[in-house]
Amino acid sequence: MVGPPFRSFLLNVFLLLLILTYVSALRSQTFDVPARSFVRKIVTMMPTRGPAALSFRNASALSSAETAAIRLTLERELRGQGVAIVEPAPNGIEITITIAESLSHYLWVAEVRRGEGNDVVIEEVARPQATKSVLPISIEKRLVIEQDHPIVDIRLLEPGAGHTPAMLVLDSLGLSLYEDTGAGWKQTQTVAIQSSKPWPRDLRGRLAG
Repeated sequence: MVGPPFRSFLLNVFLLLLILTYVSALRSQTFDVPARSFVRKIVTMMPTRGPAALSFRNASALSSAETAAIRLTLERELRGQGVAIVEPAPNGIEITITIAESLSHYLWVAEVRRGEGNDVVIEEVARPQATKSVLPISIEKRLVIEQDHPIVDIRLLEPGAGHTPAMLVLDSLGLSLYEDTGAGWKQTQTVAIQSSKPWPRDLRGRLAG
């Protein structure tokens, strides 16, 4: 039977793995390309690609998880370029990286100190575009009115104060006014449209105004 201390240990391990998975995914999606460019600029300022002390400071609005992802990525890229991360030592190379931001970009700033020398490297990193929320769209098909002769156009009328909703229907016989009785639309007025010529087979019309 598993005791409480062991269950607590398993929970901590699970949470650690979850954080590492999140950081790894975040790193690979956002920071790989700028980190590679940034580290290449840094190593050109180093006399040799040997050991270097690394310190890190976040002066931006990035979260601690995002900051950790950037640091892990930069450390990986530095090691890939032959730079070993060590503790600070007298006369050793020290790299201080600051994450800042402007209105349009993040700014990665590296200060490379070696003896009396001091160089600064800057990398502009585009902010990830915010995901636009898409409101769900639903289409509802509802029968409003049906009749034997073809309907050409329908126009819903804005009801005035104390009036029921109304609707104009233009068809091959004329113009009709319908009112909503609560149980359905009821025809209340009709105006016939006369024509000296037969209507075309493809009858069209539009209610405007």
